[in-house]
Amino acid sequence: MSTQPQTLAFFGATGGCALSALSHALLAGHPCRALVRTPQKLSSLLSSASVPTASLTIIPGSIDTPSAVASTLEGAATIIVGIGAAPKFTPNPLSAFVTLDDPTICERGVKAVLSALQQTPEQKPLLCVISSTGLKTEGQRDLPVAMIPLYKLLAVPHKDKKKMEEAVAAAEVLGGHVIVRPALLTDGAETGAVRAGYEGRAKNGGAYGDVQGEAVGCTVSRKDVGRWVFEEVVRGQGGEWRGRGVSLAY
Repeated sequence: MSTQPQTLAFFGATGGCALSALSHALLAGHPCRALVRTPQKLSSLLSSASVPTASLTIIPGSIDTPSAVASTLEGAATIIVGIGAAPKFTPNPLSAFVTLDDPTICERGVKAVLSALQQTPEQKPLLCVISSTGLKTEGQRDLPVAMIPLYKLLAVPHKDKKKMEEAVAAAEVLGGHVIVRPALLTDGAETGAVRAGYEGRAKNGGAYGDVQGEAVGCTVSRKDVGRWVFEEVVRGQGGEWRGRGVSLAY
């Protein structure tokens, strides 16, 4: 486990899991670079949580602006991508009445990051992306049976997440990757009680519930996911989770 400061790049840090991971990283003194469309929003969120920002560089801009993406990635040893779109209801029954205000943001965002990394092939960072449980169509399912009807409403967002995962798995410009698949996200407190697993995992005496296979559960808080990302991806450099799709749940 590495305790040395490392430069971290964040995308989607103004909310959810990435904000929590960023907060832990700043508290630990890591130099962080974050691409945000509204810098004041991120500054206010961190200030209200009493998180120091001396080691934070905010790059104003969008994931669709190549120069801003490249600037955010400068010197980054680890990249955290937690971008997403807001849900939007639609009268179209073919999309199960639920879509997104930007239905390709995850795929497009991670491809923008990978494209920028092609300009610095020697960099080879570790990439962590926040995806979701419920994407699997075969094999051991990573969510409780009772949650399946709800997740059927998320076909559009899940299609975007799946394409993002495929792009990450196929990338040749990375030093490694961790795909984080949290259960249904809540705004609950950080508890440290999260369980972690992946398909084919054997119990090995590790932490996080020492799960056999995937961690199956209904919910997990964004704060706990962010803490896990910081501890296992940043400090732990991926550990046993490298190259895996890791499900997180209570």
